[in-house]
Amino acid sequence: MKKILFTTAIFASVLASGQAVDLGIANDFNAFIFENADTNGGHSDGAVAVGGNWKLGYESNGHNLGASSVAGASNVSMYVGGNITTQGVARSLRGNVHVGGTITGTLDVQNGQLNPGGVGASAAIFNQQRNYSTNQSSYLASLTGQAINISDPNNINVNLSSNTGNGNLKVYNVNASQLSSLSTLNLSGGNGNETVVINVTGTTVNWGWQVNYANKNKLVWNFVDATNITVANRNFDGSMLAVNATVNQSQNIQGTMIAKSWVNRNSAELHFGNQYKFNGNLPSAPVPEPATFLALGAGVAAFIRRRRSN
Repeated sequence: MKKILFTTAIFASVLASGQAVDLGIANDFNAFIFENADTNGGHSDGAVAVGGNWKLGYESNGHNLGASSVAGASNVSMYVGGNITTQGVARSLRGNVHVGGTITGTLDVQNGQLNPGGVGASAAIFNQQRNYSTNQSSYLASLTGQAINISDPNNINVNLSSNTGNGNLKVYNVNASQLSSLSTLNLSGGNGNETVVINVTGTTVNWGWQVNYANKNKLVWNFVDATNITVANRNFDGSMLAVNATVNQSQNIQGTMIAKSWVNRNSAELHFGNQYKFNGNLPSAPVPEPATFLALGAGVAAFIRRRRSN
């Protein structure tokens, strides 16, 4: 059974409130990494945030899609909580760079300002986003969804109009072991207003799918169990919610990547812009008052147990 996490600051309830949310602070980033990163080659269209240390051989924000504002810092290209050690070409093409620790080696900041030594790089931002994403991932995993039919190993066809359980939120379930096949996922039959969430169970992911979908900026892959994700065989399309995973990337990731840690090889890229930046509606719920937190949390947990027993 998946754990549903609650905090007094950020609360994810199974009782829909009618509100809609995005991916939090990370929504404006091409990648938002909670711990360390090791990138030797590669390029991002948008901004990159790394909460720990970054072994940095990379070019960021190639298309001037920097985050608009993070804790008072504007036009952000790189936002790093720890230290940077450069390896090879280390370059910010557009926007400002904020580093909480030290910089060893040469970091080329073009068309922007370098702010080392903690100027604007806040550890609290990473803690806030980690709590937000963890609760969001657990809540999305608790929603009732349809299993993806993979009887055809080559073309996996999903008709969005047949999934009516959550209105314009289309929730699907798949096991991580099924993603390793070199298959094509065809999402069709929608009205263009859907947000598609695919909950993936299993700790190890070897990505092999190709995605055909007109609205990849409204697609979220929720890797609720994953500790290791390898993107080596094909490009990854959609936003990646993988709060406990190390992502090993050697093919392009096209959307926001939210992960524990990140290793990039083979000059793989991160793509962003209107085609991939998340623009869907995810469900939210009110934050309870502290005095009612424990009782409400117990009630929601009981609700989930009853729901899953049906």
